[in-house]
Amino acid sequence: MKNYKWLVIFIIFVFVAIGFFLKSSNVNLVKNFQKEQVTENQNENQVEDSNKAPVISINGHDFVVEVAIDPAIQKKGLSGRESLPENAGIIFAYPGKNKLTFWMIDMRFNIDLLWINDDKIVGIEKNMLAPAAGTEDKDLVLYSSPEPVNRVLEINSGLVDKYGLKVGDTLEYNNINF
Repeated sequence: MKNYKWLVIFIIFVFVAIGFFLKSSNVNLVKNFQKEQVTENQNENQVEDSNKAPVISINGHDFVVEVAIDPAIQKKGLSGRESLPENAGIIFAYPGKNKLTFWMIDMRFNIDLLWINDDKIVGIEKNMLAPAAGTEDKDLVLYSSPEPVNRVLEINSGLVDKYGLKVGDTLEYNNINF
């Protein structure tokens, strides 16, 4: 009789273990399926998003941009970043036209800057140098627009020369609402 009890306990233990294993396997199968679905959806969204990405075209050269309308985002800009993809940038958009001043606070790479009125370049700052580590804010170079502007585009240093961008060039905005 004692052996029979142990046999029943052993069989119950085996069934519990098998049940736990099957449940665990099913959970993993469901999780893997969900991960595959999420990945597929992300890939589809990335394709859709790339078609809807904000892009600025200047003389046939496209720049995928971040749009900075919010004052907090405008204040931060590109500071603190290590780099910017080759044909990327950030466009700062303001509600009215004002004489603007920018500086390179906490910048870690050099940029070119385009001062813009609506869709026309009215000024260019080339090769704005990232400040040396430890430079105090009071010692940073200030860059001011040549006239009141409502937009500013920052791109990687050297692209103004590489693409021959100049004052008077017109910008085309795609998928951007200011």
